[in-house]
Amino acid sequence: MKASIFSTQSSRYLAELIASRLSDTSRLERTERWAFDDGEQYYRLDIAGRTELMGRDAIFVSSTHTDHDLLEMYRVGCGLADHGTARRIFVIPYFGYSTMEREVQLGEIVTAKKNARLLSAMPNTGS
Repeated sequence: MKASIFSTQSSRYLAELIASRLSDTSRLERTERWAFDDGEQYYRLDIAGRTELMGRDAIFVSSTHTDHDLLEMYRVGCGLADHGTARRIFVIPYFGYSTMEREVQLGEIVTAKKNARLLSAMPNTGS
């Protein structure tokens, strides 16, 4: 498997472990990220050329214990599709809000379902 491995900062340790266990054709990639003064987030895949990820499998490693990591997974996942990855594999060792899978009290938001719907909305191919 020719895979490029990405992760959130909080799951980098697991991405490094996965990369060390996979074949020589897999590589751990970097994502540049920072926040603007108003709180907006910036992400850039650290790739040399527009077609570098074309046809490669991409593995994205992240727990979703924070909304920040969930949104980063969605945004970078969409970006990986935009750059022509053949497949995107998401390794989610902890799916946050999993105890909120059903409404107990009237008006509660079923957060686990909403988060799963968000991740399911990622495109299969670039926009």
